[in-house]
Amino acid sequence: MATARRISEEYGDLPASGLTPTRAERMLAKLTTAVSANWLKTLRPAFALAARQGIIPEDPLLSVKPRRHRTKGFRAWTREELDAFRAAYPVGTEERLIFDVALWTCQGRQEVARMGWQHVRDGMIYTTRGKTGTPAVCVIEPELVESLRIAEGRMMFIHSARGKPHSPEGLGNRFRSICDAIGLAGLSMHGLRKAGLIMHAENGCTEQMLMAIAGHLSSAEAAYYVRAANRTKLAQKAHELSSASEKTV
Repeated sequence: MATARRISEEYGDLPASGLTPTRAERMLAKLTTAVSANWLKTLRPAFALAARQGIIPEDPLLSVKPRRHRTKGFRAWTREELDAFRAAYPVGTEERLIFDVALWTCQGRQEVARMGWQHVRDGMIYTTRGKTGTPAVCVIEPELVESLRIAEGRMMFIHSARGKPHSPEGLGNRFRSICDAIGLAGLSMHGLRKAGLIMHAENGCTEQMLMAIAGHLSSAEAAYYVRAANRTKLAQKAHELSSASEKTV
């Protein structure tokens, strides 16, 4: 009702026949993404009805699409946040198991929830990205080996408190609660995936290597993590040069 009232207050004196797709897009462009979506949702039924009843020659909103709200997505964990989680949940806990599987395999909650010993061969974990069907493979790093010891005898690595596998949504909710409990609110399992890829890139992995680990479809996606790693290396190098310069003064 509030949306309809505002539209009426601002444009109620204008004839419906005067609205064209171009004018509608200009009108919506003045609004935020969320508000313009609400306006479009409110106006569509009215103009569709007017067109069907012959009040206007055609519906001017048929070709108007809602603006997409673009975000940067979940951010990668920082080194300090990774260390804080490790300090709160040592190896041997279920919380640390979830953390290490997500971090070292660089996979999301969908893959982590269904990952188990059936995916392990010759010291490697072979899986498939649920969203794309792209294969992914990673080495089982020593830190992950230690965490996986408590999962021996299970089919899936990670079980709920009832001893059953998680749904992807259930695992994501559980992990958020685990993070919230130690003051790491706002962090996600997908952020761990990003942190793991940046970590691999910092250790010298190329874009092609990251694509194999993460199951990315294109090198453009993997290139993001290489750039992030390079920024970190450059910042560290700049700090070293500044420190050395201060010592010579």
